[in-house]
Amino acid sequence: MTRFHLKTLLSVLLILGLSGCAHQRLTDNANSYVQEGRYELALQEYDRALALKPGNRDNQAGRDIAYRELSLWLDQLEQEAESAYNSQESGKALILYAKLFQLRKTPHFRERYQTLLHRVSQAQLLRLGLIYDADQLGRTFDSSIRGLENIDAASDGQLLSLKVGNYKQKTTFDEKMFSTQYLASIETLANPDYLHLQEKLHFGRDRLRQTKRDIKGLNARLTKLERKEVMSRQKLQMLESSLGNIDPESSRFRKVQKSIDETQYSLDKVQGKIEVSEHDLEESRDALHHIKHRQQDRLERLAFIPPTIEQEVFADYEYSVGYITQTMKADLKIVGQGKAVEQTAVFVNTDSEHPAHPTIDLEEKQAFTISTEKMRRGADGEAETLARDYLEAVVETHRQRRLNQAVNANKPARRFEYWVAYLLAGDQSPDRQIENNVRRHLELEYGIVGEFPIAQLITLYSDS
Repeated sequence: MTRFHLKTLLSVLLILGLSGCAHQRLTDNANSYVQEGRYELALQEYDRALALKPGNRDNQAGRDIAYRELSLWLDQLEQEAESAYNSQESGKALILYAKLFQLRKTPHFRERYQTLLHRVSQAQLLRLGLIYDADQLGRTFDSSIRGLENIDAASDGQLLSLKVGNYKQKTTFDEKMFSTQYLASIETLANPDYLHLQEKLHFGRDRLRQTKRDIKGLNARLTKLERKEVMSRQKLQMLESSLGNIDPESSRFRKVQKSIDETQYSLDKVQGKIEVSEHDLEESRDALHHIKHRQQDRLERLAFIPPTIEQEVFADYEYSVGYITQTMKADLKIVGQGKAVEQTAVFVNTDSEHPAHPTIDLEEKQAFTISTEKMRRGADGEAETLARDYLEAVVETHRQRRLNQAVNANKPARRFEYWVAYLLAGDQSPDRQIENNVRRHLELEYGIVGEFPIAQLITLYSDS
């Protein structure tokens, strides 16, 4: 078998092994869901497992069971959706039709869902008769706020007036000092590397002279010790030869023997000093060689180092910058719903100016001011932001009323309707807690055969 075929076989075996693991995992998940009665999830896992192994009879049998149970559940759900629709339980019917359309794709379910979604969403709108100057707050101001509908005909309690006025403009001038550095000059200085190397050469010359003196002293000492050694040897030979003519029992023999011992001791000491001196001399000669080598190396490096260097000298430069600040203030008055609110919109335009500063390469700059008309438009823009924030808070308060109604509802069905109304009110921002409440209510009423992803069911099919 070639390496290519072996590699291909190994790849196939690896893929089959991974496929087998994935198939078994999906099968186990599906079987667990069947035991729990969650047939929609079981059906999804069986379909994935059969995609890997289409001929698996056990998975096909399990799928048939899950499909049958889910279909029976959907038949029941269809009856419940029709009942809720006829009973004006719009929130429940909305979610049930969304679930039916999700799994069965029947046009009738989609039409009912979209009708209910529009009906419930419209019912949650905060309807106010807004009175405002479109030239100030923008012609699309009211339509940019989710959950709010501007109605033409409104009673006094629904009217809300937003007026921008009392423009006040002010121009101020401020001055600040800044400091920066600039290149003032260039100085010629002795190169510190050059000076450092010269100092090392001077120190090396001193060591060279001292080492030569040490070698000279050691040579002289060694010569003196060697002469002393020769003399001690001669004396020792003479004493040893005289012993042959002396009676060993005589006092003279003992005296000569003592002299021989003393002379031998003295000779040993001299020889020890000679060894030390020879060792010191050898070390001094090695040191002299290394010192000469280092000195030569320093002399060669010194030839390539410039004796002087140029160094940049910086100095502080202070300069002033003027700031022209234009401020336009306007009062935003909001009157309606039994109260009056006044806020201040502030628009600020600031620019700087300064003369030319050639020393630091700073060009002249003139401050630019904007016209009174543009300043007013800027203040109008800030007022629009304040008005939008106010109305979004009002819409959110309106949305929160649905939660309060849910809390105070006596019947679970009414509480459910208020929860759905809350999710479709205002900016329709997600609320996990309320979504969980809705899902638990549906699971208690209809079981866990199918899944209820509330956020998805409320929004996914709105444009289908």
